[in-house]
Amino acid sequence: MRYVLIFFLFSTFLNAQEFYLLNGENEIYTYEYSTGTTQFVIAVNVPSSLLLTDIAYADEDHFYGIDANGTIINIDLATGEYDTVYQWPGDLFTNGLVYNNNHLTFINAALNELVEYDINANTISQKPIGTGNSGDITYYKGNLLFQGTNVEDVLAYDGNVVKSVACADSIGLWGMANFSTSCGTNLLLAFGSGGKVWEYDIEGQTYSLIDDVYSAVGGINGATTINEQFAYDCNLVALEEVYCKFLRDDYVFVCEYNNNTEINSIGYVDTGYNHYPLIEMDLSGTIILDIAFSSEGLLYGITDGQEIIQIFGDSTTETIAPVGGIEGYNGLVGNASNQFLLIGSTENKVLTFDLATNSIISEFEIPEGSPGDATFFKGNLLYQGMLNDFYAYDGTDSQTVFCNDITPFRAISNRFVNCQSNDVIAITDDGVLYRYQVQGTPGLFFERNIASQADVIYGAANRLEYMASVCTLVPLDYINCDLGVSEATYLEIDLYPNPANNVLYINTHNFSEVLFYSMYSIDGKLLANGIVENELSIRQLVSGVYFLKLYNIDKTVSAIKRFIKN
Repeated sequence: MRYVLIFFLFSTFLNAQEFYLLNGENEIYTYEYSTGTTQFVIAVNVPSSLLLTDIAYADEDHFYGIDANGTIINIDLATGEYDTVYQWPGDLFTNGLVYNNNHLTFINAALNELVEYDINANTISQKPIGTGNSGDITYYKGNLLFQGTNVEDVLAYDGNVVKSVACADSIGLWGMANFSTSCGTNLLLAFGSGGKVWEYDIEGQTYSLIDDVYSAVGGINGATTINEQFAYDCNLVALEEVYCKFLRDDYVFVCEYNNNTEINSIGYVDTGYNHYPLIEMDLSGTIILDIAFSSEGLLYGITDGQEIIQIFGDSTTETIAPVGGIEGYNGLVGNASNQFLLIGSTENKVLTFDLATNSIISEFEIPEGSPGDATFFKGNLLYQGMLNDFYAYDGTDSQTVFCNDITPFRAISNRFVNCQSNDVIAITDDGVLYRYQVQGTPGLFFERNIASQADVIYGAANRLEYMASVCTLVPLDYINCDLGVSEATYLEIDLYPNPANNVLYINTHNFSEVLFYSMYSIDGKLLANGIVENELSIRQLVSGVYFLKLYNIDKTVSAIKRFIKN
């Protein structure tokens, strides 16, 4: 008779689509998904010292609840009375409960263990899973789903491993339950502590806010459905892993290299300009010079070995393509056509790399090379020249839009919100972060130092950075920079021999004023400053390409020369 009744309830539920909700007052409500209506069911008659954190439906006679300390009770939905079923004997902290086949499953967040209580045998089994939970748990196509303790993601446990399969954007999902009409059903509802109702498509990796029940129910502590348990017996479906922090549109990600450990890492800067580490990668001495997101939301990098690699959230990488023997391209930025622009340092060029064909498909010239990164701003390609000044390329020409006397920036990225947003950040190689105001009165505003002493910041990217490439082009004001080669009086200088071994000779053609120099590496790092004499010792330099910038005291004349150290 019981099974007939369960079938009847199951059939009724398919029409009503009801979820049971538990609020912070130990009250139980129903929520009908199809209409968005709520209805009060019962207040559980427990002492004030017992605060239920979740509920689980088993059958018409068994509706369970649990508190944070592991007290499991069976609730009579008609009267609100209860019987204590089990009391956890030791330390425990849990927020979730789910039923399957005469077992109640919960997570001991204090010990990062999955716990199963056998109702018939009155026994407990425990299994380490390496993480705790911060909210409800449910089943989805054979997987156990729960929110991680970092409140960033929804995790799945398949019986062997735990992995992130959906994102929560720091929303506390205190209630979570599937709507299992069949093993092919994708619908999952999550209820926030503030009464928000979220609809998740786990395999589609999408979620949306559909309702707010706070005024009717209050804050949500847990959720369940009559047929939640049936998803436990579905054939296990392997769910795709996602890396939720990589999906944050409001973060700016940075690639860093530690000179002591020779470890590459990816960190991120939040909206308050706070810096946090994310993943580390040992690439056997290879340095990631810049990073960029594709228009598909995947993270890539360009290495000092001139390879484009894809970077995954589990700290692994995959080589996509070598950049055909080309040296000196240190900057990388994605556009809306799923392509990357590679910014040259030794060559005054920008290359377009197409991800679909893994090949360079076009190039265009720029006035001077760049020490590193680039970004898009209102349809313009924004980058820093070797003289530190900022250029904007509008699709036809480049012009200076900001004069900069600060150390070169290796990392530049917009923080795209919409085509009217004006937020660009620029980071020096030693981790000093500035907010760059592009329009109005251009300027750099110091925010904070984000890197440790041993770290070098090489590049930055925002997940939506590429979208600024298709904004309606907004012409930026041209600014005449004293140090710009095209704007200042050009100084005739000869360097010889070039290439050179230990000494570089400088011929200023009897220029009468005292000249100063700044020496830069190929990636724009300032190596030395001084007064120009007839010769310059380069014995200490390693073999490679370098730049020498020369200028007078008031910077009204200048020159940049490239030389090679053998």
